[in-house]
Amino acid sequence: MHHPKEKVLNKHLQGLVELSKIDKSVDEFTPQIEAVQKKIAKEQRKVDEVSEKLEALKHLITDNQNKIKSYEEQITTLDEQLKSIQKKNKAVTNEKEMKALSLEEELAKEKLTFANEEIERLGKINGTKGEEAAELESTLSERNASAEAVSKEAEKELAEIEKHKESFYKERIEKTSEIDQKILAFYEKVRNWAGNTAVVPVKKQACYGCYMKINDKAYTEVIRGEEIATCPHCGRILYLEKGPEAS
Repeated sequence: MHHPKEKVLNKHLQGLVELSKIDKSVDEFTPQIEAVQKKIAKEQRKVDEVSEKLEALKHLITDNQNKIKSYEEQITTLDEQLKSIQKKNKAVTNEKEMKALSLEEELAKEKLTFANEEIERLGKINGTKGEEAAELESTLSERNASAEAVSKEAEKELAEIEKHKESFYKERIEKTSEIDQKILAFYEKVRNWAGNTAVVPVKKQACYGCYMKINDKAYTEVIRGEEIATCPHCGRILYLEKGPEAS
């Protein structure tokens, strides 16, 4: 027959077993939350991908528009230059001046031709890129809508997960209030490095945290349950699991 002190200790050991299971259940929500967050991130990456392409296209179109404007200004300047040359031609007095003006006129016309060709070329590029941008705008709108839908669904999932977590948190508070604070502090210390394997069963005289066989003395302490027993190899808290596998 157990002494009253033993019953208290057994109660705390049982409390640690139950607390460990609660903590494991709480931690199991983490991958669920991460999975939901990954879905949101995946949709956002799709949005960002299109958004970046669209931004690059818009930048290219704007850059081309600025170039076209620059060429248009050049054409205006060249037109004035050609008019000036024509006026000068009327006042030419010798062949040397005529050749110089002719060369100047030829260069001005070449620049004029090049400027017009560039305006046409850049205009065609902007026409094509404008169509691509319009398609990307449409795609972006679709992906934004999809991301929003996924986000709303994810919010529901996360809210449901939080609801379940909250119930476990309440249960944890109740359970920790029943356990001696020194024992609880020891459990938390072990849990800091062992995580959800802080409290493990002994099966076939082996610790089911490190899976090493424990000596007879340690095993006897686990069976007696008079104190919080720990694995001599890894330091995890041990308990004897009921049932045939415990033997």
